[in-house]
Amino acid sequence: MVEINIDNWEEYAPNLKGANFAGEDLRDLRWIAIDGNNKMINVNLSGANLEGANLSMTWLKNVNLEGANLKGANLKGANLEGANLKGANLKGANLHLSNLEGANLENTILESN
Repeated sequence: MVEINIDNWEEYAPNLKGANFAGEDLRDLRWIAIDGNNKMINVNLSGANLEGANLSMTWLKNVNLEGANLKGANLKGANLEGANLKGANLKGANLHLSNLEGANLENTILESN
């Protein structure tokens, strides 16, 4: 399991804003910010494996998740405004109360009934 634990968001924010994690294996990632300021803005996660990741209540504004594997991910209450989810796998992902305003959902894979 990968765990990113940030005690002081302001100290680390410049290093993660616009970060590139394209194609990385981040299965079971738990994104934790002690002050509750969970933000990934303009980050490239295209093609990343985020299966089972806990990104609940995280700001993922304008994040590139094209082709990412988010199978079973917890995105409850996440802000995905303007995110690129084109071709992303969201099977079994928890999107309850998530903001998808302006998100690109073209060819996104969702749970089939």
